[in-house]
Amino acid sequence: MKLAAAAMAGAAVCALVSPTAVAAPHRSAAVQPWPWPWPAPGTGSWPFPGGWPTLPSVPPLPSAPLPSAPTPTDPSPRPPTTPARPAPAGPAGPWDLKFADEFDGTSVDRTKWSFQSAAEADWSAAPLGTGNPDNQQLEFDQPANCTVSGGTLDITAKPDDITSAGGRHYAWSSCMLNSSPSYAFRYGYTEIRAKLPAPKGFWSALWTWAAPGVSIPANGETDAFEFYSDDHSRLHLTQHNPGGAPQDLLPGFPWPGITRPGPNVPGRNVPGSNAVGTVHRPGFDPAADFHTYGVDIEPSGTDWWIDGRMVFHSSRTSNGPVNVLLDNFVYSKIPPAPGSRGHLIVDYVRAWQRPAAFPGH
Repeated sequence: MKLAAAAMAGAAVCALVSPTAVAAPHRSAAVQPWPWPWPAPGTGSWPFPGGWPTLPSVPPLPSAPLPSAPTPTDPSPRPPTTPARPAPAGPAGPWDLKFADEFDGTSVDRTKWSFQSAAEADWSAAPLGTGNPDNQQLEFDQPANCTVSGGTLDITAKPDDITSAGGRHYAWSSCMLNSSPSYAFRYGYTEIRAKLPAPKGFWSALWTWAAPGVSIPANGETDAFEFYSDDHSRLHLTQHNPGGAPQDLLPGFPWPGITRPGPNVPGRNVPGSNAVGTVHRPGFDPAADFHTYGVDIEPSGTDWWIDGRMVFHSSRTSNGPVNVLLDNFVYSKIPPAPGSRGHLIVDYVRAWQRPAAFPGH
């Protein structure tokens, strides 16, 4: 049997907030970029006629060294069992496992997960769930769309006919999981092993959001990954928190794989938010098989890891306690084909923190 461990932290009840308070910071329309046109999320092409501009080479950021090993193209095989003390596929060193769900049961473990978050605007008690139609989302997120069997979680987005308690009608449904109230953290490494949805129109992500009752800039949002399923060649990695250095920028042109000037990471940023991140091209199809995706938020900055390789660094860091969220939204800008279904299949979600005696903590 796999290990399942959870550490209790954070407040017990999510706070109800208005659409104005939460929808804009979390998901918003793309903004006009600088200095060149920026592709809308999931467009699948860079808007440069004739290819990239001819520009002088730019040395890499000294704060963001990338390992020389190539990105793995073959997914790691699904392990038959989970080690008694699983270690991250990402950063090495001493770690204490604080939260884990191996999805070995027959339903979502409600001692670990809840189904609502202050990140969503349209709360509903009957039916239970949330929606956020003003944030490029078409779905109502409800518990029924999260199923567990055979050691995996399946978050299914599908056509539906649901009216929330607030009177909003939804033609699609899906599910969103929130680690509140069982787990909250400020610094630590969070990792998922998952197979992402294949048909177009779905928007899956692993991210953080301020714990209930916590008021912090940018709502504490860090995106371990976002995936717009019409374009399987890109993963969006973003740090919205303003903590740490004011900006990670290169002089001249922002080359692929290096931080863009915030707020120009597509899909999620608000003018003036100064979010930083990158559009990473993984070298594999995230919908073809399982891969690991992780984010390490530390006092010194934030690192993103894919299949055990660090792919990006930002000197930005967390500014308060946050929860872990997991979703498979339905994307209104590039909606699914009628009758289509999108499956986010998850092997595990694990979260570690450094020991108290670890340097810098």
